Amino acid sequence: EEGRGYQGDPKRAESWYGFGDSVLAPAEGTVVSVSDVHPDEPIGDLGQTPPYGNHIVLEISSGRYAVLGHLKQGSARVSEGERVRLGQRIAAVGDTGRSLWPHLHIHVQEGPNLDQQARTLPVVLSDVFLMRNGRESTPAEADLRRGDQIRRIED
Repeated sequence: EEGRGYQGDPKRAESWYGFGDSVLAPAEGTVVSVSDVHPDEPIGDLGQTPPYGNHIVLEISSGRYAVLGHLKQGSARVSEGERVRLGQRIAAVGDTGRSLWPHLHIHVQEGPNLDQQARTLPVVLSDVFLMRNGRESTPAEADLRRGDQIRRIED
């Protein structure tokens, strides 16, 4: 059925689009923190682990930190202090933390701490298909909003 985030049994994480797919570094940077020990939650259960569950925080420029959350348990391929390059595989999409189903959470903030108080900054993507309100487009740049879906334009 169009608009669903899964194919098959919705209670199985593997049925959800993206579950287990590679998470790529959104920019060059240095790994500030990694959490990789929390189990993936049952679909539909709001987890009790830290809000972002398994996560990676990257310092992508002075005072700018990319947070990637809800990562699959055991999938982190980087360590604190490691330099990463744009597009490098760093983890896999999971369903950890306060999440009802598998997805990747990403935002950029002004500090490295995950205390919910950090000021977030706009994220603009390029070279993507954007699905917003049921319509697909290929904007030169996409500023994401709640509910948007994106996929990479294949070369």
